[in-house]
Amino acid sequence: GNTDACGNWLVFSGEDGCFLRDPFSNATVPLPALSRDRICYVGDESIDEANLAWLRKSHRLILEEPRRWKLMFCSPHLIAALVSLRKTKRIAVCQPGTNSWWSVSVENNYLYFVDMAFHQGKLYALTILGILFAIDISVDSSTGNPWVSEMRKIIDDPPFSIPLVTKMTYLVESRGVLLVVLRKLAEGETGGALPESAASEQNEIEVFKASLRQSQWTKVMTVGDDRVLFLRRRCCRSACVSHEEVPRDCIFFLENDDEDHGWSKATSSSCSVYSMRDGKVSTPLPTVSWKRGTVFATWLFPQN
Repeated sequence: GNTDACGNWLVFSGEDGCFLRDPFSNATVPLPALSRDRICYVGDESIDEANLAWLRKSHRLILEEPRRWKLMFCSPHLIAALVSLRKTKRIAVCQPGTNSWWSVSVENNYLYFVDMAFHQGKLYALTILGILFAIDISVDSSTGNPWVSEMRKIIDDPPFSIPLVTKMTYLVESRGVLLVVLRKLAEGETGGALPESAASEQNEIEVFKASLRQSQWTKVMTVGDDRVLFLRRRCCRSACVSHEEVPRDCIFFLENDDEDHGWSKATSSSCSVYSMRDGKVSTPLPTVSWKRGTVFATWLFPQN
């Protein structure tokens, strides 16, 4: 059944495999079955024996939870996904087609990725600490199957400190640049599920631009007079809008839509909008909310 969305594609998965479908054009892109996965070691150093034994034991769990993926259609020859491997998030890549393989990257360093974006023909990934990596992809000349050949640290200085507040970070391309959006929430409860008030009491947002040549983040005070950002843990997009359509220079986001923060099962989700002009949060759909895990909510964008 339908498990998620990425851009203009709906994601479907089942025992026989996965596929993407564009509901606007009815185009379909087949993907490898969940069982067709391979471990790919990244970098020159061989992985240590302890990690190797752990991976041999647990790698079959990698693609068993499609609802916890972030899947991205990068090009007609490359599909990328953030997938769960025990308590880490790894990058998996494949080419479209049922005979392809999911190549799942592993490395000695503990890299917990929280988001990724495809920018100017290259895949970038952001760690939970705010460190930006460029993900180099190689392709098997005989099969066309891609794999992650190298992860290069591009920006080592996080755009934020690590305060004792709950935070969510998003990586999104907008107007030809990479942006990191930091959504700071109220301080959560240590050692337990976060209450709904942790999301509703405070939604302070900061936006940083990646200066790739200078290897640094730069804080910005606007996303553009003709721009709106749509944020969700597994689907982010920048859109050009007119004043008649929606308010400009603002950020739409879904509350409590991630699994990483341990929200209480009783919490509800809704859509909110943050204005970059005055810092206020409003609700564009004041009568619409849903209990977490009961309703599938996402952004869906026509290709053009």
